[in-house]
Amino acid sequence: DYSWFIDHPELDLEVIALEMNHFESGGQEAHFWDCRLTPCEKSCKEHANTRAVQSLRLFHNRLVDSKRKNFLVFSHYPTDHFSAAPHFMAGLRNSSNRHITYFGGHVHDVRQGDTTSIHPNVNWLSGGGGGWGCDGNNLGFVVGEISRDSKVSTYPELVDKQVCCGSKPKLEWKGGDSCSWLSSDNCINTDHIACSCRQKNPDGPCTPCPNSHKREP
Repeated sequence: DYSWFIDHPELDLEVIALEMNHFESGGQEAHFWDCRLTPCEKSCKEHANTRAVQSLRLFHNRLVDSKRKNFLVFSHYPTDHFSAAPHFMAGLRNSSNRHITYFGGHVHDVRQGDTTSIHPNVNWLSGGGGGWGCDGNNLGFVVGEISRDSKVSTYPELVDKQVCCGSKPKLEWKGGDSCSWLSSDNCINTDHIACSCRQKNPDGPCTPCPNSHKREP
């Protein structure tokens, strides 16, 4: 199984891991873009879709069956990749029986506020920073604390970017933090964030989608 859950009764908490590569592209037409890089694109996409269906079934089953007060849910992707799965987003927002904290990565930064909200529950982009390089502005990780009454709280622990990455001159890209990685763009990713950043920055290292490639020097 590529998705799983672990019950922690001593913390009144379940941890749920989801394999969601089917939603790599974001948008309403979900697909695993990386399958285009394989010799078996069709079967790759079928496997990714099957695993996503299994992940979503697991998540919704745990919503019904679990008695825990808290869920910690994570996948590789932030919530703005799941517009093609409104039932999943509705589940993440459901606070009727428990508190849910969701963590997604993919974008190399640590922040809240500019991915799709799951209020009244809590959602973090926790890509850490780094990845292709020091492409995020907020480098670090998210700390979670569970109190004696099983209340979950989270906050970021960030490092000084100058200390971590040196003093290379910073390029300002249109699109703010979500496009701060553009200096290290390798033209491979074609999700909606990558394509939007390339469109906003015609002087970036890659041509716009579709079929992005390195610009001629």
